[in-house]
Amino acid sequence: MGQMKDLALRDTALATLDDGWNDAAAEDEHRLIRGTLLKFRDFRWYAGKQGTLVEDGTRLIALATLALWQRWEDGEFVEKIIREPGKFLPARESLSYPEKAKSDRDPWQNTRLVYLLHPVSAAEYTFSTYSGGGRSAVSALAGAIKRMRRGQPNAVPVVELPATRWIPSTARSRSRGSRLSSGRLTPSGRRRCRLASIPS
Repeated sequence: MGQMKDLALRDTALATLDDGWNDAAAEDEHRLIRGTLLKFRDFRWYAGKQGTLVEDGTRLIALATLALWQRWEDGEFVEKIIREPGKFLPARESLSYPEKAKSDRDPWQNTRLVYLLHPVSAAEYTFSTYSGGGRSAVSALAGAIKRMRRGQPNAVPVVELPATRWIPSTARSRSRGSRLSSGRLTPSGRRRCRLASIPS
């Protein structure tokens, strides 16, 4: 009995120990890109600067998303405007360089970031997209999450990264596109979705 009490006290002490890890993790939460950057090209998913191929069918927890304007100069990221909670992003015409809006030289990019977590390794990833198809896919995922949480408030979205080529349904051909198809609710209460063929 005394030994069990000692073990319980030790476990409690470890749980309440301020070892600095939480503070260290909090530093990363203020960065736009958290963990490893995910990219989608040639109908495959790649991670990091080395372009490590992500295994087909990898499932990740969708932790959060962020909408923002990003301004670039000479290939360098120089300014950001993040959407405030409950509001829309400012109109492009209200930003600097309005004469370059809707041109190939527009320095502003309407960007969406999706923060993802591997359910086993706890590795964190960030998916960034500024294309219309990519933003639409993020919006579709957000809509699926909102609808599911009406009946399952604690549902956690899980996205799957398949290497799937998008086939257009119209006569207009495109080399790449975006698609999101929702899956079933898993026993753990997680919403499983497919997030596929998203252009950057």
